[in-house]
Amino acid sequence: SYGKSVSIDPTNLSAYGRAKPKKQIPEDQTDIPNWGLKQDSNGNQKAWYGWKLHLSVDSKSELPLMFELSQASKHDCDYALPIIDNDYHWFLMEGKPPLP
Repeated sequence: SYGKSVSIDPTNLSAYGRAKPKKQIPEDQTDIPNWGLKQDSNGNQKAWYGWKLHLSVDSKSELPLMFELSQASKHDCDYALPIIDNDYHWFLMEGKPPLP
């Protein structure tokens, strides 16, 4: 039943290097960190410099199924559907997981 119950969620990955002003950061280069901003459950704004790791995991085993890395400034919705499509292809259409 691996891959039958799937959860998706992004997580923040902070960069350890010196943060740059947003004006000096090229867009659409995954290998370069960027500024991210989100609201926490209390409505407070949280900013960080780094990336986002967009994950899908098997809900029962908690093993990762798929992932995408993006700059922190990218919106979660841009990555949710491609991850869901990949999971659908591997688990429902092919009937086998991408991992051994």
